[in-house]
Amino acid sequence: MHIHINPNKMKTTTFSRFFAILPLILFVMLHQANGQNLHNSSNAVSIENESNTTTGWTGTAIFTSDTQNPYDGLYSIRGVTSLSNGREIRYTFPAVIGETYNISIWARRGDYSLQPAFANWTGFAGFATRLINSAIWTEYTFTLVATSATPIIRVYTSPSSGLIQGSTIFIDRVSIFAASDTEAPSAPGNLTASDTTATSVFLSWNASTDNNGVTAYDIYSNNSLLATLPSTSTTFLVSNLIPATSYDFFIRARDGAGNTSNQSNTVLITTLADATPPSVPENLIATEITQTSLTLSWDASTDNIGVSSYEVFVDSVSAGIVNSPALSIALSGLTPGT
Repeated sequence: MHIHINPNKMKTTTFSRFFAILPLILFVMLHQANGQNLHNSSNAVSIENESNTTTGWTGTAIFTSDTQNPYDGLYSIRGVTSLSNGREIRYTFPAVIGETYNISIWARRGDYSLQPAFANWTGFAGFATRLINSAIWTEYTFTLVATSATPIIRVYTSPSSGLIQGSTIFIDRVSIFAASDTEAPSAPGNLTASDTTATSVFLSWNASTDNNGVTAYDIYSNNSLLATLPSTSTTFLVSNLIPATSYDFFIRARDGAGNTSNQSNTVLITTLADATPPSVPENLIATEITQTSLTLSWDASTDNIGVSSYEVFVDSVSAGIVNSPALSIALSGLTPGT
């Protein structure tokens, strides 16, 4: 009996035995826009004038400027529930009663956290509590009407009805804009794609302009939103694409009032074919051998894209497909004494 194993590459064609969808990893180079952001204190979560401080923020929680994985720039604010019932940080800004405001705060949970939330905001109509659910940076947006000239934004590091010492959250990139701005940014110009490989492409474009400043770009591929990026990036690298696959890209700009530009021109690309085979599986061994069955195991192959599956052959006849990352198969129905 002769046994060998062929590793299969991760590809997506009508002839392959599998489908693989890889995440897009975006690397962004940024610089910041000037706009009439009412979060105008110079501190770690400021868009226009970031600094290594917490100026403008107050509260009972322990809160500091932090360099651990900020969303944008060099710093974020880290808030921790203290032993003395401190679980809140807050920010107040001057508002016009009856005016609508668009508020954006990026936030994530710390390694240890319990039910952190945006809660108990005062001086607004229509506010509802929003839990901070993810350890990944997430944008939380609020469109609210001011009922006070000094409304208060509150972030709770643990439940407002309880005290969980050490519960931690991070916030970054805070913006507060009056919604009376109805002028949309200009469309991003001259979007181009270059340096296309089997798994990546480099995009660049001309920056948009806006009366109050561009605050974000929405990046689309094949008509689906890939990411919302801080302003004003003019390049980014999309990697981990699928070889020999067509993609289209376009971009829209947004301002702090939520106005969205027309889309940029669309660029079409096809990633190059992947011509590199996986390495040969090594150390194939047979165990648990009986008259009619056995178990095979082997070491993993490597590949520039990734191994999706292994095809097992017995006497040059396919005996089955093993999906990665599994590295063994049980064979039965064998002929005794063979």
